[in-house]
Amino acid sequence: MTAREELLAALADGGCFHQWIESRGFAPASGAIEPHLRRDLREARVFEAPSVPGAPRILAVWRDTLTARSTHGRNLRDMQRQVNALKIRLAASKAGALAPELCLIGCPDFLMAFPVDGDAFARRQRFTPDGVARDDSPLADAFRNLHAERIVASADAAEQDAEFDEDDDLRLLFESGAPQWRKDLLYAAELLDRDFVRTMSSRRLRLVAELLRHQSEVLLRGVLERLDEDQPERGGKLDMKALLHGSRVRNLLIAVVDNMLLRLVLRRYLEAHYGPDEVDAADESRTFARSTDDAVDRTFRFDPERQAENTARIRRERLAARGSVPTRGEQRTIFGDTPEPAAAVTVDPKEADGFRADYTTRRDHYQRTAGGDLHLGRVAEAADLFEDHLVAHRLDLLGALLHDTRADRYSFHWADLDPKAFQEFYEQTIGTDIRLAVSQDDDDPAATRVRVVPFHRTRKEQGAFYTHARLCDWLVKRTLGAWFDGWFDALMALCQDRARPSADRVSAIRSHLDRLLDLRVIDPTCGGGIFLRAAFQYLIGRHEMVAETLAFQLPKPEATRIVADERYARFASDIEPGEWEWYVLLHMLYGVDIDLKAIIVASNLLTLSSLAYKPGGLRFPSFINANLKRGNALVVPFTDGLEVFASTWRPQIVAVIHLRTRLRDPTLPDAKWSQLHAEARAIIDEVVAAHIKDSFGEALDAEGDELMERVAEVGAFLYPIEFPEVFFDANGDPLANP
Repeated sequence: MTAREELLAALADGGCFHQWIESRGFAPASGAIEPHLRRDLREARVFEAPSVPGAPRILAVWRDTLTARSTHGRNLRDMQRQVNALKIRLAASKAGALAPELCLIGCPDFLMAFPVDGDAFARRQRFTPDGVARDDSPLADAFRNLHAERIVASADAAEQDAEFDEDDDLRLLFESGAPQWRKDLLYAAELLDRDFVRTMSSRRLRLVAELLRHQSEVLLRGVLERLDEDQPERGGKLDMKALLHGSRVRNLLIAVVDNMLLRLVLRRYLEAHYGPDEVDAADESRTFARSTDDAVDRTFRFDPERQAENTARIRRERLAARGSVPTRGEQRTIFGDTPEPAAAVTVDPKEADGFRADYTTRRDHYQRTAGGDLHLGRVAEAADLFEDHLVAHRLDLLGALLHDTRADRYSFHWADLDPKAFQEFYEQTIGTDIRLAVSQDDDDPAATRVRVVPFHRTRKEQGAFYTHARLCDWLVKRTLGAWFDGWFDALMALCQDRARPSADRVSAIRSHLDRLLDLRVIDPTCGGGIFLRAAFQYLIGRHEMVAETLAFQLPKPEATRIVADERYARFASDIEPGEWEWYVLLHMLYGVDIDLKAIIVASNLLTLSSLAYKPGGLRFPSFINANLKRGNALVVPFTDGLEVFASTWRPQIVAVIHLRTRLRDPTLPDAKWSQLHAEARAIIDEVVAAHIKDSFGEALDAEGDELMERVAEVGAFLYPIEFPEVFFDANGDPLANP
């Protein structure tokens, strides 16, 4: 039986679904989930494989009402949240042995699998009959691996094959004697998603080439104006050699392309998560009756055979030029691997104008409602101009890009991705670069040509060192995790202290919750933000523990009184999905780095991390110059202590805290955000300048502009005024334990 035939049989009805699970080496668990614990999961059943050590316990849910077209990401996230909450309730009850580790959701259109690990936003893997139709595909292999013995055996093999740098001894940190299943093996991402990575690599190179085409000088000049960069001329034309001589302009132009691509990915995710018919907040009569893919299908015609031929040809040429085929350990990048041609595409002239109007309206709607760093600042304005150029003059290139971001071409569905998947795609750009090779005729400036080629550099050559993700998780668990474990034990003790009067217990628990709400995680050399991402992942995975503890360990009147207060309402068990996640992003994570590119990467990482958690109608937050700042965290012009600092700068501290609080409002219009940020920056610069003078003026034998310029060469960072809410309360008084 083929994988497609097997899946079709399993999805015939609920009975067939359960029979299929039993055929995969699992059996109904002994014991049943009590009705009061099930809540919205009345049809859930637990399966286990006690004869296979390490096999996950499965929660199976069959839903006749789910369909591929009507079910969006937010609906499935709600189900994930219900499943994780059920696991916590089971673990705290006498039925703890039934707590699941893996959830399988079946419906007539698809099978959904996801780990039950406390993260209600964990990535899901979707299996459809069409998706597993190719029996030799990674998706079909992943489907077949949903077997008690195979998922443990595959985990053992994957552990043996885990790759680490030769100089690292990380394996010792992660060894485990007991067999266990690997949740990452649910996903068929290793090969199919690599196709997505290669395709996006090609698009990036083609778009950079389009931006720098000699025929596009008007476009390039407009982009440079928005970036506030000089436009060197030679013979009445842009002097491309002078323009691209240094890395600054080159990096800015590449950032323009990256910005546009990331915004397109963001729109793809939002449409999949909320559905194409989300109402426009600015015009309640406006909805998008058809999806982006529907509009693309009506307007463009693609020739996949021609694309496949061109792709194979160019790949062979590139491999021949390198002299070898890619090795297993070679880094893959989302933007910058083997360039491939655009899909062979033609535009239907009858549909072109309608598509342009629909695309522009859809884009403007998402940008207006999204906000965030991807839509603020000079790079974002330049990206707008470049995208307008594609819509007006290169509809074929835009159509190819939209075609290549269709999820049905790969192993994933946009709505099912964990934000970490976006993070992994983006972070892989760190080890590569793009080289702009300029050839210029001294006698004929019009003959200047710019070639765009991938340029591979190691991280050591770049001077950038990024920490292994598993090591980040390990360190976070042993630092932040150790703090949280002690805090949570104390919370349990307070909840179970029946000797204390009710009012005193409620007050004590609120004070204890304040310790968690006031927690701040600062990475002084944050790089691309991977430690901040690991801390974020850890904290959001602990919310259900806190919420369910309050709900089940306290008398109901006391739990109700605690969460009735607005500050503690985020610990209610029925809060809106994403509310806690946004609090963590906006109030608990801070990063500093001397490298501006690293700050941009970290900002995009946190923006992508917030994708799944964005409530409908709210804009993305801006992290740059709020939670993420550029500076040399090792050069701190501060020696007198917080008490002296507060007595000297109290009005400035209070003003900056107030302004930064307003800057965290996701409903703030862009113009107002820029105004408030400028006000805060002026106050901060005043304080920093005074401290630089006191700390370094005599040592450097300089003053005024000369002193500031010399310090700026190495950078400096004054924590108490850059992040004042970490060190002071709203009145400017130092916190007891910042």
